[in-house]
Amino acid sequence: MKVWNWQAKLYNPPIPQLPGQYQAIIEGNIVDRGSTVTAHEYFDSGSSQATLILFTNNTQYNLIYDYANDQLFYVTGHSCEVRDLQQDDNNIFFGNVTYNGGVHSFSTGGALYFAKTFGEKYMGTSVVRGITTDVWKACIYWAPLKSNFTLEYYFTVQNWSDPVQTVIPVRAVAKGVQLMQDGTSRNFSHYYDYIDFQPVVNDPSVFQTPRGVVCINRKKTKPIPQLPSFYHYRQEIVNDASSNVFEADVWYDQDYRLIRFDYRQPTPVDPAYTTNPLSEIHDYNFG
Repeated sequence: MKVWNWQAKLYNPPIPQLPGQYQAIIEGNIVDRGSTVTAHEYFDSGSSQATLILFTNNTQYNLIYDYANDQLFYVTGHSCEVRDLQQDDNNIFFGNVTYNGGVHSFSTGGALYFAKTFGEKYMGTSVVRGITTDVWKACIYWAPLKSNFTLEYYFTVQNWSDPVQTVIPVRAVAKGVQLMQDGTSRNFSHYYDYIDFQPVVNDPSVFQTPRGVVCINRKKTKPIPQLPSFYHYRQEIVNDASSNVFEADVWYDQDYRLIRFDYRQPTPVDPAYTTNPLSEIHDYNFG
């Protein structure tokens, strides 16, 4: 049962500011749906990037925010969907994920944005998970989901002992009513506990799309390097179908419009039918 310390409301401290860089593990308990969602949240104002990695129903979803280029990348497995960050609902509520029938994950920064926009009110102190916290509350209407709800935010009190920083988020609670498309309404209740909150991002690679994942319509922020007009390299081609490894020395000269390949075929095939060393020259002057 929640017990407010109403005497603490004699003063009205401002809601704490988050650091410019942080990472945290969030456990979201979606009471109205009887489910639990785990997320890893990362934010860096210096590089204008943020990432939310969500785990639900044995599936991982990555939301990667590129604020500098106003793009949001939804990555699931090896697929990537690119959206305009200015037109996406998640640009307001960072971390609102609507996969699997409307599971929403409120983030630290997004919830604070709403609390400050709609006018948060200091509610006193409360004990959460054995931690003494200061509590702020805001009444919010969120148009994208046609929802009216209250948002309560719990931060450690100033004198709570912590080796990293003096004030960190502990819990967020969202409770309200959502108007459905068929005209009916439903109540929802979400609890978000913040675990291992750190004012640093230990691995900046979390802001990058995964290796081997192509995001169609991604803005070109870095041009392809220009190769010199002539060069030489050795190439290796692995053919999985035939289990062969093919190597060749290659010379390229754009000015002379010539390419030369020195290689050895693993089996006698067309056109030379030999496994001896071969030199092959492509002359683009005469076709």
